[in-house]
Amino acid sequence: MDLFNSPNFNRHVETLMQKNRVPGLSIAIVQGDHVRSAGYGFTSIEAQESCTPDTLFDIASSSKSLTAAAIALLVEDVNFPEVRFDSIMSELLPDDFVMSEDLHTKTVSVDDLLGHHTGMPGHDDSYMGIRAAEPDDAPSITRNLRNLAVAAPPRTRYIYCNMMYTVLTHLIEAKTGQRFNKFLQERIFDPLGMTSSSLQPEGAKAKGHDQRLAKGHVWDKKSTSYREFDAVNCPEGQGAGSVISSANDFIKFLKALIDHDEPISEDVYQGMTRPRSERGANHRQRKAGIDRIFYAAGMDLYWQNEQEVFGHSGDITGFGSRFVFLPELKFGAVVMGNSSGTNSVAAQLFREFIEEVAKSNLEHQPLSMRPLEVREKPKSDSQNHPCGVAKTNGGKGKDQKTDAPTMSGVNATLQRNITLEAYTGDYWNPGYRNMKVEIRDNGLFIDAKDRSMGFTARLKHRRDQTVYDAHVRDAFETGDEVLRTECVIEDGRVIRMGMDLEPLVGDLIWFSKSLIELLFCLPGKMTPLFAVLLAILYATFASADSCPVITQQLRDPPYENYFYSDCNTDAQVVVTSPLPDSNLSIIGPRLIVAWPAGNSGICTFFQPQDEKNGTLAIELVNSTLGSPLGVINREDKDSDYPYVGVEGVLSLNSSANLTVAILGSIRNIRDFTEGPSIINPVIQNATNYTRVNNGGVLISRLWLDNVTTTNLLLEPWENKDSRLSIYNDTVSFGAGFYHFSASFNYPQLKQLSPQQVLNNQSQALTKKEQSEVRSLSFFSYTDKLLAGGWRFLTYFGRDTMIAALLLEPVLSAGNNSALEAVIGAVLERINRTDGSVSHEETIGDYATLLNLQNGIDSTAPGFTYPMIDTDYFLPVLMDRYFSATPKRVKPLLSTKAGEVDVENRNLTWGNLSYINAQKIMNITAAFEKEQSVKNLIQLKKGELVGQWRDSTYGLANGRIPFDVNCALVPAALYAISSLAKVSGVYPNNSVTKDWSTVAAKRAKIWEDRTLPLFEYNLTVGTATSNLKDYVKENTFYDGPTHTDSVANYSSSGKVVDYALAINTTKDEEKIRITHTDTAFRLFLLNSTNDAQLTTSFLNATANAILRPFPAGLSTPLGIVVANPALAGNEVFTANFTNAAYHGTVVWSWQLALMAKGLERQLARCSSSQSNDDDGVPAFCSNNGVHTALKSAYNRLWDIIEDNSERLQSEVWSWSYSSKSGYKFAPLGTLPPPPGLSSGTESNVRQLWSLTFLAVKRNKDFA
Repeated sequence: MDLFNSPNFNRHVETLMQKNRVPGLSIAIVQGDHVRSAGYGFTSIEAQESCTPDTLFDIASSSKSLTAAAIALLVEDVNFPEVRFDSIMSELLPDDFVMSEDLHTKTVSVDDLLGHHTGMPGHDDSYMGIRAAEPDDAPSITRNLRNLAVAAPPRTRYIYCNMMYTVLTHLIEAKTGQRFNKFLQERIFDPLGMTSSSLQPEGAKAKGHDQRLAKGHVWDKKSTSYREFDAVNCPEGQGAGSVISSANDFIKFLKALIDHDEPISEDVYQGMTRPRSERGANHRQRKAGIDRIFYAAGMDLYWQNEQEVFGHSGDITGFGSRFVFLPELKFGAVVMGNSSGTNSVAAQLFREFIEEVAKSNLEHQPLSMRPLEVREKPKSDSQNHPCGVAKTNGGKGKDQKTDAPTMSGVNATLQRNITLEAYTGDYWNPGYRNMKVEIRDNGLFIDAKDRSMGFTARLKHRRDQTVYDAHVRDAFETGDEVLRTECVIEDGRVIRMGMDLEPLVGDLIWFSKSLIELLFCLPGKMTPLFAVLLAILYATFASADSCPVITQQLRDPPYENYFYSDCNTDAQVVVTSPLPDSNLSIIGPRLIVAWPAGNSGICTFFQPQDEKNGTLAIELVNSTLGSPLGVINREDKDSDYPYVGVEGVLSLNSSANLTVAILGSIRNIRDFTEGPSIINPVIQNATNYTRVNNGGVLISRLWLDNVTTTNLLLEPWENKDSRLSIYNDTVSFGAGFYHFSASFNYPQLKQLSPQQVLNNQSQALTKKEQSEVRSLSFFSYTDKLLAGGWRFLTYFGRDTMIAALLLEPVLSAGNNSALEAVIGAVLERINRTDGSVSHEETIGDYATLLNLQNGIDSTAPGFTYPMIDTDYFLPVLMDRYFSATPKRVKPLLSTKAGEVDVENRNLTWGNLSYINAQKIMNITAAFEKEQSVKNLIQLKKGELVGQWRDSTYGLANGRIPFDVNCALVPAALYAISSLAKVSGVYPNNSVTKDWSTVAAKRAKIWEDRTLPLFEYNLTVGTATSNLKDYVKENTFYDGPTHTDSVANYSSSGKVVDYALAINTTKDEEKIRITHTDTAFRLFLLNSTNDAQLTTSFLNATANAILRPFPAGLSTPLGIVVANPALAGNEVFTANFTNAAYHGTVVWSWQLALMAKGLERQLARCSSSQSNDDDGVPAFCSNNGVHTALKSAYNRLWDIIEDNSERLQSEVWSWSYSSKSGYKFAPLGTLPPPPGLSSGTESNVRQLWSLTFLAVKRNKDFA
């Protein structure tokens, strides 16, 4: 272009640089196919190194355009169909993306983040830089959103927010498994030949570009010279900034945008340039003819000289950048420089460039967008800081000069009653973390240089000993910014401090002083003894595990789950609010509070007063009580235990009635929700409703122990004029907000912290998989592990042992460990009379109820023993544990029993383990002598269930299950053989002297001879016919039959499979249902080397996975645990549905068990991984079997990874339609199978569903 080549242009640029104090500048221009560039000034004033078009600069917020391109590429990637521009972020990142307002969490989309349309202000001072003890990164920035206040509802206001672009990079990393820098390199930089570009200065140095990095410069007015420094790594700012590039490199990106060249396809371009929000133009922009400015994705969009212009700028301390491109004119330009004045130079040059290249007077069509209340994008003048993005809350506070009197330190003339020391100490805000106030130079001082946008502040007194001005300076001390600061004083102590760090939220950011600081500020003179006690207390509070508050919010629509734990209590709160497509005969508004202590809880049901089901919505909202939960810990002189629990604020969108309240035991609540909705009158008649002050209602119930009381207090919140009314045990509410407080006075459990539950080698998981580890911690206590929440917050023997076996590589071992909590809890509850392992314990109020029903006045817990599978897990777990930690045999087994189960007093845990082993040896002896169905293990007499499929129709009325006989029994016998060789496990007597050989021999017989008794086969023709009938007959699936897979995954024209169970010893008919219990054999046994058995079993297992449902087990949402499609049985079809608890549904732990089992078998074929004493087994040489096994392993893992966001749930289901295919469905939202009064609600977290902490994909078998 003529302007660029004019004789005066260089002089013009140099004049602008001098005027705006820019030491070095690079410019690149593209027009059509022509690219030109130039460099001016110096990369370093001190070194006098010339700046060229290849000089590398931190381009700051211009980086957002590259992040937007990365997201557009992810949207277009067929491997990630769930990622769309309109995808809800909390559905893509369910554990991490939680905002402080539920509305935002539920509605904010990818588009909203790209367009600064989330309602979230900058909160730039909230994130920690590389100088901090715990620096932030993209995952932690995302997880901190829940602690930061929003400024506006979603999609109502343009508010520039850096951190949301960092959150977008976390989305990319979470979905692709790639670090963001690698994604940029492979998907954008490499295809465009941007060989000099990288993420962070360290990325440039890693490419060997150290010498090309420009130095940052700040003009020092005092010395009238530049201060020079290196560009800074800011991992917490990735996506929002931190890209290092040159003018020659970046112009390639602009040319690709203009030409729609790969990787910027037409779809990617349209995704990036579509307007998403709008803001008003400032005075200078309006003078240039720009009335409205839209924000697309990482770029502004406006019209100048009747031309569509896209662009963005970046400005940080010491660096600046700006780019524009005009697509119709195929023109683009970029300017980069090494001071904050760069943008002023670029703005002037771009105005001139655009005027020069504008050739057309075409009218643009204005976009039809509703005018929004907007906030002008911050100016760059006061945004100096060292990191790769500009502050978004520029202009906050007030000017340095103030007309009110100020006072500083002890020299202030205003009389003081409070010393400066009273203000000092550590202050805490969950979103902004720690802020330390100290005394320096006789005044109050804050050093916050560890933040990403580090600063210091001197507090100058204004009035009342509570109001201060904080004179804030950035790391380069480029000038004061004055922020309003207030302190709250109670009883002569400063307890809170608020700073105007984010003016858009309409309040100060409040920091609370730590408890220990308050203790040291107690008035009066301390005695030496008190000083010592305080020192001890301080040491206690200062320890890593003092009393950490651990919270989680987990979405499982229509259920919202909140977890709260500290050293006083542990609680789970579940709020149910119907969705538009909810089945209202099943789903209704409900509030549950569940406590592990005593397996206790509260359940309340609500109805809209207008009786229009589906219109009432309830939710928890953040408040000053908590985010959203706060803790209750209240001493009571009449109680041996404090009242503990949680409180919060409940929002009702319309008037409602609380129609049913159940207080006491979770078991009573489950009896009501899972049964015929009848409450035992002994329980319900003791529930009292009382009016309290402030228009509230107290619902309370004294337990049957006549000691414990559960309280639920409900009262208006903010809407103080509201009143709750009571009529016939129905509480009526108006629409609005209500404070709820749920508490009880019952002894609490001692939780294992996230660090305590994991072994030393696995501590990194506390950060890498924070949500899963926190859930594991919530279920882990010093004396037992719990099965799941909310429905199973108590001991379940089978669940905890299966979880321990799968989690063993990461769980803590030794005294007070997670593994010993599992083993100890099981041993403590063994039935001493016959050696049975307890399935479930009955504790708390429900235990007292059952005792009274049996004529016993006692609060003692009870234990159930209906299961046949649980006995066999114990020796397997003990063998694996003692093999790894032999020194723990004596300490663990010498523990005295009877602390929980009083019936076991005068015994040790070792005695009880021996009784259990004797039972197994006795009950398995008959099959060794005669291998027939009559000698297999069958359900206990009078019991309908007996293994993990413990719903009424889980085994289709079969009484001889596959898993127990073909896997658990031989595994337990092998374990007993191994344990018998370990000194101190079993007594050395005439009974046990031959166990090491006898048990091993018997195990081999059970392993080899049980499998044929369960095997059956179908011809391909019969299987195909049955499959077609199944698709016609069932009521929930009308998709393709996949009959072709029956032939493809068969053996010699037959489908070989293994029965879920055998009917009875008299009726030996096999239950011909395809199932996942084959995984037990894969995981627990190194399956027989017999070639015929191996070929049949392993091939059948692999084929069942490789066949898509309904021909096999695989669906896009997981492998179903049972499939009757090939059975040709109408009764099976009717009962094994997608709504049945053990039907055509997906259980997470079964996915993990199958994955680990397949891996174990594949590993036998590798000499480096095989543990077989007999060498590599025969099936490894059978190419067909080995290939099928490997294919099944990878098919399974592909499905697992596609469903990673729900793996921690207990069980889930699906629906299917010919239009949309498979769709995820929470199990409890589906109509129940025939004969059941209600569906079964799934737990949002289940202990054995957390096993993917230890079960990972083995890349060796890819």
